[in-house]
Amino acid sequence: MSCIEASSVDRISDLPDGILHHILSYLPTEVVVQTCVLSKRWQYLWDTYPIFDIPKFPFLVIGEGVDIERYADVVDRKLSTFCKYEFEIQKFKLSFMCELNGIKVKHDSLVNKWLRLVAERNVKQLHLDFGIRDRSSCSFPQEIFAAKSLTFLEIHCLNALLPSSINLPSLETLLLSLVCIPEGFKLSCHQLKVLTINSCCQFGKIEIFAPNLSSMCYYSNLLPTSSFLSLDGPSILKEFMLSSVRFLNTLWYTKLKESLLQMQSRTETLVLLLDADKKNTFDMGEASKHCISPQYALKCLALNLFHPTMELDFEALIDGVLWSFRPEILSVMFIGPDKKRFSEVLFKMLEAIEAQGCCSTSEIKCWRHSCKVKHVLVKAGGFEEKVPLSRDALSKVAYDHQEIRQVEFYLTW
Repeated sequence: MSCIEASSVDRISDLPDGILHHILSYLPTEVVVQTCVLSKRWQYLWDTYPIFDIPKFPFLVIGEGVDIERYADVVDRKLSTFCKYEFEIQKFKLSFMCELNGIKVKHDSLVNKWLRLVAERNVKQLHLDFGIRDRSSCSFPQEIFAAKSLTFLEIHCLNALLPSSINLPSLETLLLSLVCIPEGFKLSCHQLKVLTINSCCQFGKIEIFAPNLSSMCYYSNLLPTSSFLSLDGPSILKEFMLSSVRFLNTLWYTKLKESLLQMQSRTETLVLLLDADKKNTFDMGEASKHCISPQYALKCLALNLFHPTMELDFEALIDGVLWSFRPEILSVMFIGPDKKRFSEVLFKMLEAIEAQGCCSTSEIKCWRHSCKVKHVLVKAGGFEEKVPLSRDALSKVAYDHQEIRQVEFYLTW
């Protein structure tokens, strides 16, 4: 065989389907679609491609001037092929903005039909992201909440009503956003490792059985007290994230600490995400009256502040978290125009530990009498620098450029 003939041999097309599908999975869906014009071989590979990343199609957006029938035809043809030849689906991602005026019934029937089919084809990853602009509720077929093959489930849909219970034995990641969670809701997933409940409409207590859970995000105006959240999980929960807190005060810090103490799982890292419009207060005298247990020991306490207003009392924030919790590491990320003021307050508080008269009238001494800063670790752009506690080190929080910096204070108690 000549060099010219050898170079014209298409060795890539001769690779097994599974290998070629794996290679295609690294490409954007619109590029994968274009490969079907190369030859019948590549047309077949597209027809059997087990990843449905539908939002990648530029024309698949339901709304004014868009043909919903064309949208449905693309999905129907591929799903029909998979059902005909009994292919399994690795990933199904469906996302669009829908006005629903006049097409709600058609929309519901189409989506539910597709979801039943993908559940039958042993789908492993299911992403549902619907921007629905009316206020009526919707629901999904029960088949997806009983799919034993599912390892990843994401539902982002305003007013979508969940069933009273979900039991998915293979599920490892569950992301719920804006959905309606009914009263008495029970979640039982033995393999679940990551759980996010984000801005959901919660009508009652949530009961969770997840013995392998490692990370949980609970973004709600409700505190995770025993009245709203029951977690039967592992002995150690590696990360617990809280956000969307309306008002931080002395009672809130106390209730949060007591809520964590009541949980069966011991939290290692607590992350508090605070945005711009949160006001806060903390009264040391009131805290000593409510204090019925010692500080909650943590491996890490992370404060992520996003564009806080001038009304945010930084000193009260630090007092509140360190009165309630005893972290080995205090991690701070600050994004906003008030960085300099925050760094000054932080330096003043951490440097002036054992301040005179800070709690001289209280039998219970505050954190300032037992906390010491060993060193400071500044992380930015993949690099990190270990420095002693100083005004210069704290000024690194107040960066003047767009680089995100994280400052960790290593503490001893």
